Amino acid sequence: MRRILLAVLGFSLLIGLAVSVDTPNTPLRSTSKGMLFNYEDSTNGVGDFSGYSKILEHGPHSDARLLGRLADISLQRMDHGSGSIERELIMRSNTVADKNDSPDYNYGYSLINAVASSNLVQSPQNVIIGTGYYTDHPVRFNSLLGERTQIKNHASETSMYHETAYARAIKEDLAAGVEDDHYDADWLPSVSLARNLLNLNESVTQGTARIGMLQGRRAFEFSKSALYKPNIDVEQTYTGTFDIATKMNLTIPTTRYGPDEDWLPCCSGGWDAMNYPDQKSFGASAKGVFDCTCFKVPANAQFPVEV
Repeated sequence: MRRILLAVLGFSLLIGLAVSVDTPNTPLRSTSKGMLFNYEDSTNGVGDFSGYSKILEHGPHSDARLLGRLADISLQRMDHGSGSIERELIMRSNTVADKNDSPDYNYGYSLINAVASSNLVQSPQNVIIGTGYYTDHPVRFNSLLGERTQIKNHASETSMYHETAYARAIKEDLAAGVEDDHYDADWLPSVSLARNLLNLNESVTQGTARIGMLQGRRAFEFSKSALYKPNIDVEQTYTGTFDIATKMNLTIPTTRYGPDEDWLPCCSGGWDAMNYPDQKSFGASAKGVFDCTCFKVPANAQFPVEV
């Protein structure tokens, strides 16, 4: 248990860094209210087993791909098999939304993380599942081992996964996390940050292990999936007996908007920043309006004249 608690501590420190990046003057977490979920599992025994856990949190801002949809994050964990199992699992999620009208700001983050340490050994098991007939006729379970962990972050169009199937033995230490932060205020540009992390150390005996990552092209192609011209595509498959150590970590800003430009940026380089169609939008050059050359200051003027 000591090993997994140390992993939780280290993992929490890593994830905590993302919240403070590029967000000056943000309100403290301690002043915000949100939902906190905690799950802990310690299992040791022999027989047939299966487990499924999934956490879905709604991100604090819109999905970059689908208009009107929140940038959700999720973490999924599964395992199954027949034989002996020693497992320790901790899953946590935290969602915070903080809104203030004076001064005006919106701040929120969603975070899910999990750490797991397991040792699974496959063997046939005869289990008495009832009384009467089943007392003298136990049911025989003979399933090979399998497990899967997957995280998804819709804000950055990113997924990471690890899967092991049809194995005789699995020994694993895993840390996974997904996070989405957003901060918006009148006096600062909007800032959003998405982070995904998957660290794995695993020994597989006579099985198939797969590790993958996909990060889509965050262009204005809302109807396309992340498989269409992805920015990052990682696929690894191992069949046999292997020792595997993998670390994946992606941190990406998802939105950043500067202050709105004035409608008529006179005398501030606005003309040079305009594209050619806008310069000719009236059928003739409008340069004199936007670069102020059409404005003449009277020779006897004592003060600057506002336009």
